[in-house]
Amino acid sequence: MIKRSVPFLFIFSMAFTSGLFAQIQDGEEQSRQPGLEYRMFRVAFVPGLSSNGIDADQYISKYSFNILGGYNGALEEGFELGGLVNVNKYYAEGVQVAGLGNYSDEETSGIQLSGLFNISGEELQGVQVAGLTNYASDDVQGIQISGLLNRSGGASQGIQIAGIANLATNDIQGLLFSGLANIAGDNMQGITSSGILNYSGGDMQGLMFSGVGNYAKNFQGIAVSTINVADDFQGIQTGVINAVGYGQGIQLGVINYGRKFDGLPVGLISYYRDGRSELDLWTSDGGFTKKYVGF
Repeated sequence: MIKRSVPFLFIFSMAFTSGLFAQIQDGEEQSRQPGLEYRMFRVAFVPGLSSNGIDADQYISKYSFNILGGYNGALEEGFELGGLVNVNKYYAEGVQVAGLGNYSDEETSGIQLSGLFNISGEELQGVQVAGLTNYASDDVQGIQISGLLNRSGGASQGIQIAGIANLATNDIQGLLFSGLANIAGDNMQGITSSGILNYSGGDMQGLMFSGVGNYAKNFQGIAVSTINVADDFQGIQTGVINAVGYGQGIQLGVINYGRKFDGLPVGLISYYRDGRSELDLWTSDGGFTKKYVGF
């Protein structure tokens, strides 16, 4: 008897909650998404079983509580808590906390915290912290911290920290720390540190530190890695192999190479195709040796 009454009591409580919350409405609140109806509170057990019924995606709320998961219209400058997932069809503004993941089909503003993933269908402004991955299909402004991957479909401004990689289709500006790679499809400005690779498809300005390689089409700043490569370089390269198309500054390495270089190379082999004589330094039992060599 008791087991049979549990489903009935649960459905009754959800229906009662729906009626109660339907009365807690603020007609003065205006949604940024036309057609959505405002209710301050909402409670959902699973998508389709909630205080807003099966049409929960047509409501905007300030406070949202999803026992297992909820599929709702939007979160407006509020707080959303989900045992597993929080899903908003349109946008989410405020704080989202979920055991597994947070998802907003359009833009997200605020803070997302989850055990696995945070996804913003368009722009993200705020903070994303996830056990596995953070993803925004457009620009990111703020902080992304994840165990594996941070991904921006547009430009990224702020701080990105990931166990494996930080990726941006366009520009990256800020601080980037990753276990394997930091990659920007276009320009990169700031400080980047990775275990293997820092890559910029456009201009790089700032500091690059990596375990294996740094590459930028155009670079201004300091690059420290095993291999440093730039088409156009101004600054300091420090590594085992330093290579530039055209460079101005200092190259510190075992092998320094460039089609044309104006500056000071310090290494075992420094070869420049423009025919300049350069300074090589190395040590022996007799101390430091200096030699000018021409090619």
